[in-house]
Amino acid sequence: MNQLIAEQYRASCEKLEQLLQQARRITISLDGWTKKGLAVSYLGISACFFEATSGKARHFILDLMELKHPHTGEALHRCLEQSLSRWKIPERKILLIVSDNGSNMVKAVKLLQSKFRSDNSEINQDVMEEMDDDDDEEEEDSEEPEADVLQLPSHVPFRRMPCMAHTLQLLIKPVYAHFQNVLSKARHVVGKIRKSSVAMEKLVSRCGKIVVSDCTTRWNSTFLMIKRLLFIKSAVTEVLTEIGMFCHLK
Repeated sequence: MNQLIAEQYRASCEKLEQLLQQARRITISLDGWTKKGLAVSYLGISACFFEATSGKARHFILDLMELKHPHTGEALHRCLEQSLSRWKIPERKILLIVSDNGSNMVKAVKLLQSKFRSDNSEINQDVMEEMDDDDDEEEEDSEEPEADVLQLPSHVPFRRMPCMAHTLQLLIKPVYAHFQNVLSKARHVVGKIRKSSVAMEKLVSRCGKIVVSDCTTRWNSTFLMIKRLLFIKSAVTEVLTEIGMFCHLK
C-alpha cells in the first residue's frame, strides 16, 4: 500500500511539473498556519495558472513546509526559494506573489527581489560593456544616430500583491472600534452559551441552530456572529432565562 501511494505521488508530481512548464504565467500564493495550542506552524505555498489545453484556471498546492521559530522574513524566503527551485519555476514565469500584509511576508518577497537583482547585476554589466564596445566600432561618418528607445522590463520580478481578504480585515478593524460596546456584549453572550453544554443542547432543540463566535483574523466572522444572534434572538433569550443565565448576563 505504501509503495502504491508513493508511486501515485511521484506520478502526480511529474504531471504537475509538466503543467507548470507549459504555463506561461504563474501566480504564487503564500499563507502561514499555526496549529491550535501553538504546537507547530506551517507555510503553505500554492500555484495558480491558466491551462491552455483545458481552457481552465488551475490551482495546486506546491508545498506545505513546517516552520521553526522564529518565523522571520529570512526563514520564509528560504522556504519560498526552495519551493520555486524544487518545481523548476523560473522568475520570468512568476506573474505575482500573493501574501498577507505581515512584515515577515513582505520581507521574504523583498529578499527574493534583492537576490534576483544581485544575481543579474553581473549579467547586466556584461550587456552594457558589449553595447559600449559596439558603439566604439561604429564608423565616424555614420548617419544620424537613431533615437533612443526606452527599454521597459516586460514585467516586475517577484511583484507582491497583498491578499484582498487580509486587507479587508485591516480596513474593517478601525470600524469595529465604533461598536466596541455592543460587540463586547455579543461576544460575552456567545462565549457563555458555548461554554455551557446545557445551553447549547437546549438551543439546538429550540431552533436547530447554535451561536457563532467570531475570529480576529476573519473579516466577515463578526458579521456572521451578529447575524446569527439576531436570527435566533428569541430562542437565545428563552434558553438563557430558563437556565437562569439571563439575569447574570445583565
